[in-house]
Amino acid sequence: LRETLQKISGFTIYRSLPIGLDMLADVKRKTGLVPETVFDVGANRGQSATYFRNRLPKTSIYSFEPVSATFNEPKTHAAGLGVQCFQLGFGSAAEKKRIRVFKDARKSVSNSLHLNPSVAETTDE
Repeated sequence: LRETLQKISGFTIYRSLPIGLDMLADVKRKTGLVPETVFDVGANRGQSATYFRNRLPKTSIYSFEPVSATFNEPKTHAAGLGVQCFQLGFGSAAEKKRIRVFKDARKSVSNSLHLNPSVAETTDE
């Protein structure tokens, strides 16, 4: 029956998801555990926090986003999800750094600590 359905639909049918398609399924399969806490580092607009909240309704989620223009969106969005947001970045030392920010930081996941002045359409924060 499975082979017939695969031929008709053109899709592969799995008994369980292959490794690499679903991060949470992979963690549960490998460890048998469901995460109690999630750190969303580099939260951007809160896409990952939304994914984790939908899949893990009882899990504590902490989002971290250093860029001001980007931080405000997940903070507003996260309020309804029970996610705690912090405007800071993670690094190997407690320090302040300049970050190269694309002018439309809300849409960019490419903001960088590498301050390459040849990159167009950027400002520093």
